[in-house]
Amino acid sequence: MNQYFHNISLDIGNILSTLLIIVLAIGLKLGFLRLLEKNNKGQSGFHSRRKILISKIVNVGIVAFCILLVLGVWEVKPEDLAIYFTSIFTIIGVAFFAQWSHLSNITAGVILFMTSPLKIGDNIVVYEGEKLRGVITDLGLFFITIITEENQKLMLTNTFFLQKMWSVKLTNVK
Repeated sequence: MNQYFHNISLDIGNILSTLLIIVLAIGLKLGFLRLLEKNNKGQSGFHSRRKILISKIVNVGIVAFCILLVLGVWEVKPEDLAIYFTSIFTIIGVAFFAQWSHLSNITAGVILFMTSPLKIGDNIVVYEGEKLRGVITDLGLFFITIITEENQKLMLTNTFFLQKMWSVKLTNVK
């Protein structure tokens, strides 16, 4: 491993730059969270679960960007990291290929999140076999949780909602 990182020298400038990047990343995250809270006060359609998901996505983006900045500060060459990234992406690729349904569920979850046809608390009817009626209690990255009229907890995959017929009971129709 030492052969890949032999050009890295430990100096105070790199350490201070790294600390500055970390402080700025924390400030960016806190600023984004404040902005998210400020802009969504009083909006009943914007559920806290959705805020958590947006926060996680932004957090991953900030961390990835900061890692790239820190690698640049420490002058790590891309070819030095190629072997590590190749190994990691190979493992991830094999895992996703083995579990293709997970990838399609994540994609379906993003589509449902962006288009917002469902909200927590919606009364829903699913037209698969017998009509299934219930209330949505959770919208996740892989599953949507419904409590049925018979008080059963169902977890249906996000791809189910892109492939099957369902309807939401509207309350304030004029």
